[in-house]
Amino acid sequence: MGGRERSEGQMEMFRRALEMYGLSDLGRCGYKFTWSNGHGDESFVKERLDRAIANHGWASRFQEMSVETLVTWVSNHKPLVLAANRRVQRYVKRRNLKYEMSSGLEEECGRIVEVEWEKTFGVNEPRKKLQRGLAGCKNSLSR
Repeated sequence: MGGRERSEGQMEMFRRALEMYGLSDLGRCGYKFTWSNGHGDESFVKERLDRAIANHGWASRFQEMSVETLVTWVSNHKPLVLAANRRVQRYVKRRNLKYEMSSGLEEECGRIVEVEWEKTFGVNEPRKKLQRGLAGCKNSLSR
């Protein structure tokens, strides 16, 4: 925003380099721009210079990741924070929880299930909502 436009040739070279190495932009949440010249007049410029990129192998191993642009007052560059959660499979045999349909008739059991599903309110992705609800129920009912 503001300033001179980058030449399409430069942008195309950047895109080809990403494609050649199998890299893609991981996106971001938060503020769109990562740099500003800080001017208070018509020469004010802000750009998205910084980005997080990864190859397909990395992105598939860290599916629950996010990139966030933070705010800072001490620099003209806004830092990016990459949060990458990778579930580590444990090779410990666990006792499986068996939920019987008749368990839902017990008042305490039904209350536990209701409380755990209420905790998923605000989770927009159906798969994550289901996973969190089931995991919460399993943990609470096991206790």
